[in-house]
Amino acid sequence: MNFCGRLKSVRTFTGLLSAGLFPLAILIAPLCSGPAWAAERLEILEGDHICILGDGLPDAMQHTGWLETLLNSRFHTSQLVIRNLGYNGDEVELSKRLRSADFGTPDQWLSGSAPIPNPQALATKEFVRENRFELTGTKADVIFAFFGSNESHAGQVGLEAFQKNIDQFIEHTLSQKYDGVESPRLVLFSPIAHENLERPHWPDGKKHNENLSLYTQAMAEAVKGKKVVFVDLFTPTMESYARIKQPLTHDGIHPNVDGDREISRIIDESLFGTHPVRNPQSLERLRTAVLDKNFHWFHRYRVTDGFSTYGGRAWLKFTDSQTNYEVAQRELDYLDVKTANRDRRIWATAATLSDPMAALPAVQDVG
Repeated sequence: MNFCGRLKSVRTFTGLLSAGLFPLAILIAPLCSGPAWAAERLEILEGDHICILGDGLPDAMQHTGWLETLLNSRFHTSQLVIRNLGYNGDEVELSKRLRSADFGTPDQWLSGSAPIPNPQALATKEFVRENRFELTGTKADVIFAFFGSNESHAGQVGLEAFQKNIDQFIEHTLSQKYDGVESPRLVLFSPIAHENLERPHWPDGKKHNENLSLYTQAMAEAVKGKKVVFVDLFTPTMESYARIKQPLTHDGIHPNVDGDREISRIIDESLFGTHPVRNPQSLERLRTAVLDKNFHWFHRYRVTDGFSTYGGRAWLKFTDSQTNYEVAQRELDYLDVKTANRDRRIWATAATLSDPMAALPAVQDVG
């Protein structure tokens, strides 16, 4: 292994940190040719269902819409179904993903299959679905997984456990057939860098970035030899913070609208190459359709009072033994249908985008 290869090794980098040589590692790394980890290209097929997992980054992205906009723009005739399952605070370890009772497991959401939580409490099943996730549109063919940001606060002490959890997550995910046919195509994203907003009462992010770099490298190591695509967001966002004048985050770690657009561009180009030329007004119309769909999906996935919808209070009985569960499930069905209707609006809007024409040959003088 050459020097650059050793530098990219988690153990070597950890050793440099423990020796107080983090600045040396950062100075030497650019001498290695090319990006630290060039992402492999991801195959997207017509009609793919893409599910997005992870922490506060994907959770926030659904409210600005740029990643889904770029995906639908690039694959504008593919009729993609995208569902954001991000949840602020989530970590790759399942026990750290806190939810209301009977919210549904990650596997249930990804497969679009979950039974009635407490069927014996119903007087009749006539008004509810046996599979309460039947209309969610998940059944993941492709999974985007964003982890490592929350875990990075544990520093070097938590690195070994994180590596183990990432390995287990990859192994488990690739062993599933959420679409009922084959294993999902999995893309693992590193955390973004911490932006120094140069405000006197806020951290400058230097120590945090040391940890984020470590966890990014751990993720890169974890995918080696596996059928997983890895995208390094840490390195390019560090470069974006230095290159772009206006702030890209609200507080150093949570992207604003400009930050989300930049991160989405990085993701899109890392996975697929240069984006097709699009009219800005057309892209904004597409983003408006995406945001409308995301609004309805968010209220379906992130029910305001889950405990009364499918948890303990869902089984309170009223007139004719009707329960909260029966009433609320009908409302969730409506939201599923409204979300699916907005998928079709996205497809129709995206279909109006055309691939850029090849440049015409130069006009030649004649006669």
